[in-house]
Formats: sequence, structure tokens, C-alpha cells
Amino acid sequence: MRPYLLFKYGFSGVVILWLSVLTLEAKLIRVATLNLYNYVITNRMVGSVYRKDYPKPEDEKQALREVVIKTEPDILAVQEIGPKPYLLEFQRDLRSDGIDYPYIILMEAVDKDRHTGILSKLPFDQVKRHDNLEFKWFNERLKVKRGLLEITFKSENLEWSLFNLHLKSRYTVHEEDPEGRIQREGEATVIRNYIKKNYLQNSNLHYLIVGDFNDTIGSKTLRRLLKSGSTKIADPVSARDSRGETWTYYYKKEDVYSRFDYILSSPAMVPYIESASGTIVDIPAMKRASDHRLVYVDIIIREE
Repeated sequence: MRPYLLFKYGFSGVVILWLSVLTLEAKLIRVATLNLYNYVITNRMVGSVYRKDYPKPEDEKQALREVVIKTEPDILAVQEIGPKPYLLEFQRDLRSDGIDYPYIILMEAVDKDRHTGILSKLPFDQVKRHDNLEFKWFNERLKVKRGLLEITFKSENLEWSLFNLHLKSRYTVHEEDPEGRIQREGEATVIRNYIKKNYLQNSNLHYLIVGDFNDTIGSKTLRRLLKSGSTKIADPVSARDSRGETWTYYYKKEDVYSRFDYILSSPAMVPYIESASGTIVDIPAMKRASDHRLVYVDIIIREE
């Protein structure tokens, strides 16, 4: 957690000190999401050589850490990481490079290889791992493949929750479900229903939904998480990089740029987000680190 500094808007130092006396003390919490791109043992291309059962290359790991260190999130939601030892390695290596996340949690679900997780400088108030959210898919009942990780924080005078998800990939596993669209929509729907039942109907109104949605803003997948009938579930937080571009995922095979990584905010949480917008990181290390780009928002909480 870092203090909210008014000089980011270009005020002089004298005015900064004067304003800090006249305004309420404010804290800034930076929340980020990043797909770590196969931080697991898997078959992969390493340079020009195809390797079987190969770990994420060290230069990619180093680039990941550089991105995180330069971005300085207080809370980092990650996708596509292996079992607990991989998250512990990432935590340890970040600490060695100068940024410490003492609080970590891993979500394990149906997918035994790729998981989601949270690294945080802030303590968790509550942790809920949802590995049994089910939906109908053709003649089967499926569970959300990578589950849903729900963390609650108490930050000054605000209690709020963070949902981290990684929805079904666009790989086709059923000929009647090209690119997994129906399965992905089913995952989004059951997650939406859980949030609607346990938050909107119980006045727990402050939350963010973040992660790799594997779909675009106009898709049924995203629409399921934004509204349910006339009930608004969340608003997509707009985000751009330093050039004004909005893509977060590059599919090298087809040379396609897409926006798959989002931060969705409950309507009540939007006023806490600085400028009601986020940032997509485009520093050079980002290209080496992952095929996704880190997205973050700054939450501003004023002390009463």
C-alpha cells in the first residue's frame, strides 16, 4: 500500500503539502491481473527448438518479475500458474528482486495443471475457493474448469472482495462447441449467479472481478458477467496503454491482437477507482514475459 500522492497531477511541492493538511488522508491500493503464460511444466518452443515437458524459461520469469516490480501492484491476481511450489517460487523470486508479497493463495480445481492465485501485500480477511460451481453443457454437468477464487479485504473503512477467474480457453473440445464458446458462457453464467445471490441480494456491493476471460467485451461470456436481466452485476473498467491501445492478448500464430483480460467493477466500487479507468502495461519486458499484458487499477480509499 502506498500513500496517494497528488503530485501525479502536476501540482507543485508546496501545494502538495498544503493540500495534504486540508484533505482527508487517502490510501492507494493498486490491483493488477496477469496471465503468466504457462508458468508450468509443458511442451513449448524454446527459441527455435521444440521442448517436451519443459519449465517456463528463466528469461521469461525474469521478465515477469521486471513487469511486476516496475508496476508495483499491492494485490496481484495471476492465472496460468502450476501447483503450489510454482507460486512459492514466484513469491520467493520476487522477494529476492525487491518486492515482497507475504500473503499468497492458490486456487486448485478441475484443471490439474494450470491454476489461479493471488499475491498480496495486504492481509486477507476471508478466503473462499469455489471448486464445485456446476453448469449444464450439452448432456453433461461440468464444473468451472479453474474454479473461482474469492478474497475479501478490509481496507480502512471499506470492506471489498476480489474475484479471480480464468475461463475456458478457446480450444475446441466438442465439435458443436467451436472455440469453447458455450462452455465459457456456462462458466460465466454460474459465476454470475453466485455473485448475484451472495452479494447483490445481501448488500455486499463492493467487489472487483478480474482475470483472463478468454473472450471479448461484446461476447455472451462478458455479457453474462455484466448483467442479469435488469440487474447490473458489474461495469467493465476501461483501460489503455501508453499509446492508447486496448489489446491485452497477442495470438502469434494468427497475428491477432485481442482484449481478453479485464477488470470488472461493481457499480458501488467504481467511485473508488481512480479516474474510473485502468492501465495496460506496455513496457519492453512485457513482450518477453507473457502473451498477455498486465492490467491494473488504483483504488483510492479516504480515511474517515
